[in-house]
Amino acid sequence: MSSSKTSRLIWLCLAAALALAVIVYWPSLQGGYVFDDYNNIYFNAAIHLKSLDWESLRIAAFFGPPSAAHRPLAMLTFAIDWYFGSGDPLRMKVENLIIHLINGLLLFGLLRTLIRARRPAFESAHAGTLALCVTAAWLLAPINFTAVAYVVQRMESLCQLFVLAGLWGYIAARVRMRDGKPGFMRAVASIVLGTAIGGLSKESAALLPLYALIVEWILFGFTRADGKIDRRLLAMYFVLLVLPGCAAVYWVLPQVLPATAWSERSFTLVERLLTEPRILWDYVQWSILPLPNQMALYHDSIRVSRGLLDPPSTILAILAWIAVFIAALRLRRTRPLVAIGIGWFFAAHLLTGTVIPLELAFEHRNYFASIGLYLALFSVVLPQVEAKLPILRNGVCVVLIVFFAAVTWVRALNWSNPLLFALSEA
Repeated sequence: MSSSKTSRLIWLCLAAALALAVIVYWPSLQGGYVFDDYNNIYFNAAIHLKSLDWESLRIAAFFGPPSAAHRPLAMLTFAIDWYFGSGDPLRMKVENLIIHLINGLLLFGLLRTLIRARRPAFESAHAGTLALCVTAAWLLAPINFTAVAYVVQRMESLCQLFVLAGLWGYIAARVRMRDGKPGFMRAVASIVLGTAIGGLSKESAALLPLYALIVEWILFGFTRADGKIDRRLLAMYFVLLVLPGCAAVYWVLPQVLPATAWSERSFTLVERLLTEPRILWDYVQWSILPLPNQMALYHDSIRVSRGLLDPPSTILAILAWIAVFIAALRLRRTRPLVAIGIGWFFAAHLLTGTVIPLELAFEHRNYFASIGLYLALFSVVLPQVEAKLPILRNGVCVVLIVFFAAVTWVRALNWSNPLLFALSEA
């Protein structure tokens, strides 16, 4: 098949994946508000706009629940939706789905650029196919359902829109620099703007420089077109990542070390750090083999780890993650996409899976992390030119994506009205 026909086929399949995402999410659009939707939206008078004057928009963006006051862009979009939709959750859910579809397009472009950057002569068809499979799986993945159907989690999906755009811009700029073309200022702007604008929706955008660093270290090696180290890149990461990271640690540690910081939780700081490795393995299972009876908005039944052997799976989970980390380091040259995927998964949980006294588990925390898992998985499973058993490998990819769509559709049905939602959660 010619490259032009292959390219058209890939774009057609991408359009089909986007359309399928609309179909499987469609039942959930009829559902109502849940959980934090009430405090942040339904009972938040600040966003119940009666006019679109400057003062009303300012109040909507910066006044409301403490957690939302630092996410003005997301709150502003809720306020505008409320003004035009009179608080109807349907309008807000439709907008969430549109954001998810846009993110899918950004992800496809990002991955295709990343895969081609891995090897300049990498087959265009395979790069497009791998990017397509990862994007389709991510669009339809049940673990990303709450980031779309749960209205208030627009904070997460809108934040990641700018993260994906910024990361794509950075990778594209580094490809230009590797080819001897100007691109440094574009690389810096991509990270700065993606982090700054995304941070107006949620703090998760602060991880964008770390995602870029993982790609830089594994794929580009901080080098210029002549193979020498580009000191501008080292200085950029020092200013945009190291200094803010040190400042964050300096600010966060005094907030989380006192026992009083955990008085409202049923676990301590140490117990949280012991429990999260087990939860990360739960996330992996929910991402790759999502069973409908395990997917839920609430995960209050998760057992807290009180020690390395309480339960015994605690030490096993920690040792398994150490093995995965070592494997990623060893694979960074022979399987760089696998190493990048694992690195992105770890990095994405740096804020929500460590010392901050949040709830132990929420599925929407994997909205970016699942990209890393699917990149690692499909870069191994999807057949390349000389791979063995290509039909079986392609079949596994298709079956997995269809399975994701089916489970997400079941979840969408459960979220289609309050009674079904309550029954499914129970």
